[in-house]
Amino acid sequence: MTKLFLDVECYPNYFLIMFKLEDGRNKYFELDEHNELEGKKIERYLTECTTIGFNSRMYDIPMIEYALRGASNKALKILSDRLVSAEEKTYDILNETKLWTPRHYNHIDIFNVLPGRASLKMYGARLHVPFLQDLPYDPSKPVTKEQKAELRKYCSNDIDLTIELYNSLKKPLEIRNNINNEYGIDVRSKGDAGIAEILMLKSLGISKMNICMPYNYRFQYIPPSYLAFKSEELQELVATISGLTFKGIKGDSNFKDGIPGEININGNSYSFGIGGLHSQEQHRSIVCKDDELLIDVDVTGHYPKMIIDNKWCPEHLDKDKFNTLISNFYNDRVVAKREGNKAKSDTYKIILNSIYGKFGDEYSFLYSPSCLLHTTFTGQLSLLMLIEMLEECGLNVVSANTDGIVVRVLKAGYDLFKEICNSWQEISNLNLEETKYKALYNESVNSYIAVKEDGSLKRKGSFVEGDLAHNPTIKVCMDAVIDYILKGKPIEETILNYDTDPRNFLMVRKVVTGGYWREKYLGKIVRWYWSTTGDPIYRRLETTELKKDGTAKNDPKVADSDDAFPIMDLREGLVNINYEKYINEAYEMLRNIGIEVADNKTREFLGEIGSIAA
Repeated sequence: MTKLFLDVECYPNYFLIMFKLEDGRNKYFELDEHNELEGKKIERYLTECTTIGFNSRMYDIPMIEYALRGASNKALKILSDRLVSAEEKTYDILNETKLWTPRHYNHIDIFNVLPGRASLKMYGARLHVPFLQDLPYDPSKPVTKEQKAELRKYCSNDIDLTIELYNSLKKPLEIRNNINNEYGIDVRSKGDAGIAEILMLKSLGISKMNICMPYNYRFQYIPPSYLAFKSEELQELVATISGLTFKGIKGDSNFKDGIPGEININGNSYSFGIGGLHSQEQHRSIVCKDDELLIDVDVTGHYPKMIIDNKWCPEHLDKDKFNTLISNFYNDRVVAKREGNKAKSDTYKIILNSIYGKFGDEYSFLYSPSCLLHTTFTGQLSLLMLIEMLEECGLNVVSANTDGIVVRVLKAGYDLFKEICNSWQEISNLNLEETKYKALYNESVNSYIAVKEDGSLKRKGSFVEGDLAHNPTIKVCMDAVIDYILKGKPIEETILNYDTDPRNFLMVRKVVTGGYWREKYLGKIVRWYWSTTGDPIYRRLETTELKKDGTAKNDPKVADSDDAFPIMDLREGLVNINYEKYINEAYEMLRNIGIEVADNKTREFLGEIGSIAA
C-alpha cells in the first residue's frame, strides 16, 4: 500500500493539508478565500493509502475531519487553538466533537512510538536533520499570498522531518506489525505501555474499563516471606513501610508519606522510594587493578517475575486469568529468547515491562496502587537483601540502580561472590545476569561510561550517543573523553584533528519563549556551535523578576550559549571554531566522571589517571 506522509497548517484565513511521498513528490490542498478543499480526493488518500503523521491523531486528522465536514477557516482556527492549548485536555475535545480518527483510515501516528515526549523540531535536531525552521508567521494573524507560499515550504520541511523519524523507527514499528499479525489488533500508533494495555484487554476478553477507586480505598504493604535482614536499620525499614496505611484514590494518594528516603549499608547511601532503589555516587571513577573484578549483576525480568511469583493482580480483575496471562507472556519470552527469535522476545519484553508502569496510570484499566507499591517496594528490598549479604562477607557494592548492582571483588573472592548470588537467587526465586567491567566512570548513578572486559562500552544518561530520547551530546568532546579513557590520547590531539562535519560540534536546547541571536529570531529549538566570532543566544523573558541587588533573577541567556554561532542549516558549515572552548569542555567532562586532570594551562597528561590499555 502506498505510504503518504501528512501535515497541516492553520491560520485565520488559510488552511493547508499536504501529503508527501517518500521520494519528495507532494500534493497539497488549500482552503481560503480563493480555494475549496477537494474532499473526495482527500478522503481517498486517507482511505486507500497508508498515511503517517506526527501527533496526527491528536491534531492533524481531527483538523482534516473537521474541514471535510465543511468547517470554515474561522471555525478551523478556533478548533486548532483549542487543540494546541494546555487549558483543555485533547481527549475531552475529541470526545466532545467526535473527531477521533475513523477506523477505516489506515493511519499511523508515530508520536507515541518515539521515546520520551518532544516536539517534531527537537526530534529532528536529535537526528541532526539538515534544516530546522520554526513556524515563520504568527499563527494568530491572517497571511498574505506570498506568506502562503512560504508556509507550503515550511509544511513540506516538517513532513521531511516526519519521514526521517519514521525511517528511524524501523525496529519498534516491526515489533508493532508483528503484534498486529499475531493478535489482530492495530498498535502501530501505540507507545509501549499502550500496547500492553490494549493487548491485555483483548487477551482478558474485557472491554475498556473506567476504574473508580472507592472513597475508602486503603491498603498496607505485605512483604514476601523470603525477605530477611540482619541489620537493625533494614529490619526497621521493613517494619516501618509494613505499618503504613496507603490510600490510592485518583488524584489523592499518600505514597510518599512516612517512607524513609535514605538507607545506609556499610557506609554507602541508597535512596528508597516509589521510584526504585538508587545509590548516590557522583563524579567517580573506578578502574580495576590486576587482582580485581568489577561485576554488574542485573535481575532478569525483575518486576514481571515478582508479579508472577507473588500473584499480584489489580483488585478489579480476575486473579487467575490475569496471572495465567502474565505467566504465559513470560514463559513465551523465555522460549523466544532460547530459540533466538529476537522480534518475538522483544515484543513480550515490551508487554511485560509496561504492565508495571500501568499499575500507576490513573487512566488505565490496570491502575492498582497496591500492585504498584508491592512491586517497587519488594524489588528494592530484594536488592537491599542481596547488598547486605554481599557486604556482610566483605564484598564491596559500589552501585545500585532499580534492577541491578555493581560489585567490586578480588579475583580470589569470586567464588564467594557467586555462592552468595546463587543463595540469593534460590531464596528470592529471581535470576541474575552478570557483565564484567574493566572500569566504571560515573557522572551519577544514571549517567556513566562502563568499559567492558572486551573493551566495548556501555553508556547511560549524558553519554548515550544518537538517542532520540536525549538531546545530542557534543560528539567531538565525547570522543575525546573516550579516547583519553581507552588509549590515554591527549584531549587536544583528538579535538584539534577532528572531522569538522557540523554534526560533531553541535549543541541543542529547547527555548520555550523563543531564542534570539544578535536580535534575530531562531525559534523554540536552537542549534549552535562555539565560534571565536560567536555571541550568546538569549531567550525572551515573559516576566523579569529582580533580586534584592536589582539584577535580573532569571538569566535571559540560554545555557552554554556563550560564544554561540547558530547553525539551523547544517549546509552552512562551521566558521572559526573555538577549539579552546571544546578542549575545556572535554576536560570538564573528565572531571565530572571522577578523572582528575592536570591544570588546563599546563595540559600535562598523567597516563595512569583514568586511562586503560586498549
